[in-house]
Amino acid sequence: MNIMTPPARTAQPDLGSIATATSETCIATRVRQLSRIVTRVYDDALRPHKITASQFTLLTQLAHTDGITAAEIGIDLDIEKSTLSRNLKRLLALGHIEMDPPAGRRGRGLHLTPRGKTVIREAYPLWQEAQRRSTEVMGVEARSILDGLLSQAEKLAAP
Repeated sequence: MNIMTPPARTAQPDLGSIATATSETCIATRVRQLSRIVTRVYDDALRPHKITASQFTLLTQLAHTDGITAAEIGIDLDIEKSTLSRNLKRLLALGHIEMDPPAGRRGRGLHLTPRGKTVIREAYPLWQEAQRRSTEVMGVEARSILDGLLSQAEKLAAP
């Protein structure tokens, strides 16, 4: 090949083909669809308590580990910083959690309030019903399949 000869051009797929291929095969799109559908079931169930599934998860995380910081929750649950901040602000405004005063580099510890503990107890049966419904529709094996997929997906994030 002559260095003056430009390389052969490969045909570019048309936009319609690209759109079809990505909409039918994109793993990220399918995971987001699944997440939105399942989250909606839990959000609808928890609505009487004016919290979302994400907020319920944060409350139960605090019940599990009192004094954990926002940064630690973000790492543990792999939540985007802006999403975490928005949900924590909502829980603070509802009086479900309280925050320690600033204490240096560690960050501010988060704690459930009595109201937050009550919400967990009262919302738990609604969460259980959403869990039962999801399991009934998706199948009892869905949880182990999701756990396997999550384990594999974590390898994508590894350096």
